[in-house]
Amino acid sequence: MLALFGNVLGKKAWHIGPVWLCNRDFEDKAWRGKLSSIDEHECLEWLSSKKPDSGVYICFGTLTEFSSAQLLEITLGFEASGQEFMWVVRKNKKDEDGNEDWLPEGFEKRIEKKGLIIRGWAPQLLIRS
Repeated sequence: MLALFGNVLGKKAWHIGPVWLCNRDFEDKAWRGKLSSIDEHECLEWLSSKKPDSGVYICFGTLTEFSSAQLLEITLGFEASGQEFMWVVRKNKKDEDGNEDWLPEGFEKRIEKKGLIIRGWAPQLLIRS
């Protein structure tokens, strides 16, 4: 893998991960990074109610910012897909006034069995392990 990486970029590379392996117990995994915006137990309970490999985890990262119009389109796509999903969403910093105009009326009620929206920071290590 390192050779391929070096050949593609033409630069020498040193990989230092996966760093998450040092987080072995529940608390280390739950609190890694920032305080989660969802209770870890609620999140894991929702995941446990699903069949293995039956859903999609969506997180665009902390640097990605979407407009309300873009978030609305993504939201409508999730609903139309019928796929089970867990979506970590962070609003554009300019729009952090609590306004959720990107969320269609009644959306969360309609998808409560199929989807879970986590606003802000998620316990990603617990979710992915």
